[in-house]
Amino acid sequence: MKNLLLKVLAIFIFGVNQLLLAQMPPSPDGRPGNGSSGAGGVGPGGKPKNPIDMYEYILVIAAVLLVIYFYKRSKKLKLS
Repeated sequence: MKNLLLKVLAIFIFGVNQLLLAQMPPSPDGRPGNGSSGAGGVGPGGKPKNPIDMYEYILVIAAVLLVIYFYKRSKKLKLS
């Protein structure tokens, strides 16, 4: 019963989170609108929308290496 309650609670929290953090779709004419700030990587020297965009490949490689590291560590410690 406890396990079922935790699963239902997790699904409920996930659903509420998706509803609260949903974003407005972009306007079809490309103009900033719907609450967007208008900052984007348009034209030469334009800033990227998120500073993370520049480091996307590095972050993916770091995530894969961390998964491998913690997997090997758990095998060594026999946690699973």
